[in-house]
Amino acid sequence: MLSFITTESGIWILTTVIGVFGVLGIIVASKFLDETRTWHHLLRDLGIAFVVAAIVSVTYEFLTRTTLDHAKLEGVLKTVLASNIPTDAWEQVNTEILQKTVIRRNLVLRLKLRSDPNLVTTQRVLTLQMTYDLQGLRTQPVKYTLQHALDNEMLKEGLGLPRFDSISIGNRTLAGNELKSRVNHEGIFSDPDLELTTNNPLRVVVTRSEITNKPGTYHFIFGELTQGVRVFIEEPPSDVEVDVKIWSDKGFSKLQPVGNGIWYFDGVMLPGQAFSFRFLNKQDSGVASPKQ
Repeated sequence: MLSFITTESGIWILTTVIGVFGVLGIIVASKFLDETRTWHHLLRDLGIAFVVAAIVSVTYEFLTRTTLDHAKLEGVLKTVLASNIPTDAWEQVNTEILQKTVIRRNLVLRLKLRSDPNLVTTQRVLTLQMTYDLQGLRTQPVKYTLQHALDNEMLKEGLGLPRFDSISIGNRTLAGNELKSRVNHEGIFSDPDLELTTNNPLRVVVTRSEITNKPGTYHFIFGELTQGVRVFIEEPPSDVEVDVKIWSDKGFSKLQPVGNGIWYFDGVMLPGQAFSFRFLNKQDSGVASPKQ
């Protein structure tokens, strides 16, 4: 009997019985007993106590079990992951991935490749625009520092490349000298103290111009947890063919084109993972270009 009462179903049945007895006690006391008698007051008070006990029990059980279920789920997840990751690497994995407070959703990448007479024949100017919704992952608002970085390895100071052309954060747009003043010597833009919530995503639009090689590979590295990506590649120069790949433990996995220079990926990209845009010399063997 005791083992049944300690089960989840037993607890709910016992709580229901206590609540019913409480209501019946109040009804009997008010309808059938003389208010001047001690039994009236005793039965009424017991009925009220039983009803209050049932309400408190239901509330406590609901809140406690919800909290414990969440804690158990988190504990099981950490245990499973930790059992497959070396101890000395676990803390970093936990910090860099599991403890993330924000996520980027609905990321759209738009790429345009063009020639420039001031560059050597094996180089091109790549303009990349990324648009995404930045969203908090906690029930309470979280403080966050937005950062984006340029690839300063391909530096051409005379052309002002690489550079951020504009950055929009919510209803604010930074450009020109104001934007340049927010970029440090390593090409990193920072905007601190953003307040993010789960139900009010912040729209971010970043446009930058950089130098890439042709033939060559341009790596777009994800700095935050990102879910859902669309890639739009404008009509490339006539001598260039483009494809998009993701490196994984199974090797290169090519994104599926859907036509008109569009690729899509509906999964989740982890911080540090990358898309590889390969700019190839178009062959004369009839290989189709990305625009379909």
